[in-house]
Amino acid sequence: MYFSTDQDVDQDEKETKGMKFVISSSTLLKHLQQISKNIQNVNGDPLVYAKYKSTALDLTSEQASILNCAYSPLSNKELQEQGLKMKVHHDNFKNHIEPLLQRGFLERTIKDKPTSKYQKYFTTARGKRLLSVWNQIHTNFIL
Repeated sequence: MYFSTDQDVDQDEKETKGMKFVISSSTLLKHLQQISKNIQNVNGDPLVYAKYKSTALDLTSEQASILNCAYSPLSNKELQEQGLKMKVHHDNFKNHIEPLLQRGFLERTIKDKPTSKYQKYFTTARGKRLLSVWNQIHTNFIL
C-alpha cells in the first residue's frame, strides 16, 4: 500500500520533490489491531473509552499534566509548579485547575472550605479514567 504527499515544485531549480510512505498491509493491520486492543484495555471496557473520548479530546496537555500530578493530594501551589511548570498565579488556577474541579475530574480535600490554607486537590476516579483515555488517544496517533 502506498501513500504519497502532494509534490512540490521548487520554482528556482524547477525540480519536483515528493515523499512516499510505504507500509505493507500486514503492518497496517498489525497497527490497527494494536489500537483496537489499546482501546479495549481502557479499564477493560470499550464503553469507558467511548464515554470519555470527546471529553478527552477537549482536554489540554496542561490539564492532563495536572491530573497526572494530582494522583496524591497537592496544594494549589504544588499543582501549578509541578503540574503546569508555571509560576503560581490566579489566572493559571482559573484557566487550568478550576475547569477540572467544575467537571468533577479534580476534587478538594476540604470540600466545605474551598479557600482553606490547608486545601489540597486530587484526581478523582473519573479524572483517572479520563486521563487513561487521553493517554490512549495521544499514544495511538504516534506510530
